[in-house]
Amino acid sequence: SGRKYKKTYGKIYNLVDNIIVHAAITKKEICNEFFCPESKVTVIPHGFLPAKYKFEKDENNKIIFSFIGFLSGYKGLDILLDAWCNCPEIVENNNCQLIIAGAGDLPCLKSVPSGKNIILENYFHSEEELAKIISKTDIAVLPYRKISQSGVLLTYLAEHIPVLVSNIGGLTQPFEIADVGYVLESLNSQCLAECIKKILKDNERIKKLKNNKDNWKKIDDFYDWKNIGVKTVNLYM
Repeated sequence: SGRKYKKTYGKIYNLVDNIIVHAAITKKEICNEFFCPESKVTVIPHGFLPAKYKFEKDENNKIIFSFIGFLSGYKGLDILLDAWCNCPEIVENNNCQLIIAGAGDLPCLKSVPSGKNIILENYFHSEEELAKIISKTDIAVLPYRKISQSGVLLTYLAEHIPVLVSNIGGLTQPFEIADVGYVLESLNSQCLAECIKKILKDNERIKKLKNNKDNWKKIDDFYDWKNIGVKTVNLYM
């Protein structure tokens, strides 16, 4: 919400006994921004937001990347499109596909090329429609500019989908638990394009990421609502 409500949040944070945040980096930001003592801010992860509908993955031998949810500027879709469309090794590659799904009126959508390996579905999707896209996905792309924690991320992780994320907010939190994909070194189209090319050249790593049961068990345990519930109750005690 930017700076507009800073005074209001400051008053609320001063009144309450404890503040729950979903990632360590958010705790640091709140403590610095509002001069809260660290003892007042507790990190408890947000749990999974699994898809309500389940579909079997289509076996089409393509590496499917997807970007879903409301298409807001802070989510970096323009960075993704710049990386994808301006790299011939990617946009001319018949062995991969990018699916963009969600409502939103961004200027970058007007430059999406037709007839290439991009599917643009620029409208509001039902949960069933999104679940179908998620089931097709090999790599979820979240090049966000700013975020504390993402429901889209937690939906992909719940379905054991590897992710490609920017080093922002809570997006890298799962990487502290297990190897679940790729983190961008820098948030720009060149770095993103290089990362996508790296993924396309190493199909075996994608398979290993998706099939690593030990890693996904760690992720499942960390984001399990029962464990989160216990931590929350203990805080109230």
